[in-house]
Order: sequence, then structure tokens, then C-alpha cells
Amino acid sequence: VTQLASGSRIETADADYAGSSDAVLTDAAGPATMTFKIDNTGDSFTVSVTQNMTLAQLREAINDHSDNFGVNANIIDTGTAAGGA
Repeated sequence: VTQLASGSRIETADADYAGSSDAVLTDAAGPATMTFKIDNTGDSFTVSVTQNMTLAQLREAINDHSDNFGVNANIIDTGTAAGGA
């Protein structure tokens, strides 16, 4: 073993989303992108985040991307306002 993988996660502010069908980007400013990259390897992929894309659609766009090198996106619903979806 020459290098161990490290995990990362993104959390939203409390109660930002009520469920996986909530839109991620509702601003009319246009689309955005998320890029996933492993330093110094050249491995990377970019996901387009479009207006009114849901959390579930974003998760699938990440998980199903043809260049995905092992990133696994999940939605965890805590069932409370603190943490949200």
C-alpha cells in the first residue's frame, strides 16, 4: 500500500432540504458544476448541476458518471429539522 484513501463529505445547513426531491439549484443565474479530482493522478470528472435538479438527480449524476473513479454519493435523511435530508 502506497497511499490510503481518505473520505470526505458535504453537509447542508440544518433544514436546507426537506427531502431528496427538493431542487438543488433554483437560482435563475444558470447552471453550475461540481468537479471531483484526485490530486496528482489526473483522475477527475465534472458533473453539471442544472436549475431545478433534485438532490436525487444530483446523486445519480455523480454515481453514474462515465468517468467516476469511485466516488459514491448518498443522501442521508436524519428525520429531523436538524440535519434535514
